[in-house]
Amino acid sequence: MKISYMKAWDARRKAIESIFGTYEESYRSLLCFMEVIRLSQPGTVYNVELVGGS
Repeated sequence: MKISYMKAWDARRKAIESIFGTYEESYRSLLCFMEVIRLSQPGTVYNVELVGGS
């Protein structure tokens, strides 16, 4: 069976999203993740700069 490159690429993207979530979901959870690290590791400092996007 042969499939097109685009169908294979789309299937790959969907598989990655089902395992790891979307890029958007990852960025939304970043601030919570960084805050948990800061609270569990005294002295940790972080700075998140938002550029563009919605």
